[in-house]
Amino acid sequence: MWISSTLKTTSLIILMLSVLSSCNKDRKFEKELSGQWTIESYEFTNPNGLSYYYPAEGGITFNKETENSGTYTLDYTYVSGTDTIHESESGEYNFNYDDTEHYDMYRTKNGISDTLKNARIILITKTDLRTEMGEVSGRRTFVFNK
Repeated sequence: MWISSTLKTTSLIILMLSVLSSCNKDRKFEKELSGQWTIESYEFTNPNGLSYYYPAEGGITFNKETENSGTYTLDYTYVSGTDTIHESESGEYNFNYDDTEHYDMYRTKNGISDTLKNARIILITKTDLRTEMGEVSGRRTFVFNK
C-alpha cells in the first residue's frame, strides 16, 4: 500500500515538472525568437533537390504579438552569378502546431499575398537561428545571428 502511494506521488511530481518545463521552454523560445536577426548564410534547394549557397546580407525581424503569433519582416540581398537580387517580404507568423518548431507564414512578397505552410525552426539559441521556409519554387534555408 505504502509503495503504491509513493509511486503515485512520485509519478504526479514528475508529470508536474514535465508540464512546467515545457511551459518554460515555450516562453524561453518566444523570448529568443523576438528581435532582429542578421543573415549569416542563405541556401536555396530547388524541387529537384539541388542546393545552391549564396553570399547574402540582410536579416529578419520577429515581433511577438500573442502567445503563438506575431509579425515578421525579411529583407535580404544575395548574389547569383553576376546578378544581385534583393528579396523583401513581410507578414505574420503563427505557431499553430503542438510544438515550437513548425510555423506558418502569411506574407506579402512583390505585392502578392500567400501562405507558406509548415516553415520550420531547426535550431534556436540566444544568438543563433536556423530556419527553413518551403515554397513552390523550392526551400530557403537561412542561418541568422542576433
